[in-house]
Amino acid sequence: MAVKLGDMVEEETVAKKGAVEATQARAEAESTLATAKKAVAEGTKALQETSTTVLERALALVASRAVAELREGAIQEVTPTNPTLGRNTDGTSPAAVSIVAAETLSYKTPDQLNAEVRSLKDRLNELEQFLASTYVAATKTKSTIVTADQVAQKTPQVIAERTKAEVEAARELAEAETERKRQEQELVDQKKHIEELKAKYLSTLPKREG
Repeated sequence: MAVKLGDMVEEETVAKKGAVEATQARAEAESTLATAKKAVAEGTKALQETSTTVLERALALVASRAVAELREGAIQEVTPTNPTLGRNTDGTSPAAVSIVAAETLSYKTPDQLNAEVRSLKDRLNELEQFLASTYVAATKTKSTIVTADQVAQKTPQVIAERTKAEVEAARELAEAETERKRQEQELVDQKKHIEELKAKYLSTLPKREG
């Protein structure tokens, strides 16, 4: 009975380890789900903010390009010594461009205008590079969201399975504890019975004379 009790104690230890591991596995799955949901939420928010920024930069890009082209055309069409309306290479009359050019040239030199155009072009290049890098980053963010969303969809099933395993492990541990306690009590009772029989046996022996 003592040997059997030792085996039961070992089985109970194994059952305890299984229950702990099952609980940890379930907790890890829940943590994975929480992380995936957070990644989806943060990624979605980042894409929304990026979309707004891209739109703003794109509008600035278009506006700056239009101004740069307008002022560059004005420089080519009108000079301080000849502020007359010119004609485009295709023969059309650039009325709007020339009017703006005439007004601009009344207080800026060609060198100043050229410097301003170069500055605008540099800014356009920077904006174009920003847009390119932003779209690359957005693509990566979308990929992250898709992956996290897939994990978030699959994980609840994993949690359910691990919760079931956790319950089963707890049941096995409870049974092992019950069996061990029962065996301990039986062993105690048996030892007590043995002691009682031993005492009874000793009482039947003839007493030695001193």
